Amino acid sequence: MNKYQFEDLISDYIENKIKSNDKNDFEDYLKSNKQAQDLVNSIKFNIEAFKKIPKVKVNEDFNEKLLSEVRIK
Repeated sequence: MNKYQFEDLISDYIENKIKSNDKNDFEDYLKSNKQAQDLVNSIKFNIEAFKKIPKVKVNEDFNEKLLSEVRIK
């Protein structure tokens, strides 16, 4: 597995949607590459951080008003 194949599979790996044969290759690459480990850990950390951000509530007509403003300018 090369760097680009690895990077293409990161999301599937984190979401546990990776095919088993790809998973073995992915984990072998991960074990042998410290930068790859750091990258996956960083992405996992960011995902968890985003999950903790409170959701913003807006009025029901927010999108309509926003689009109206954008179209005018």
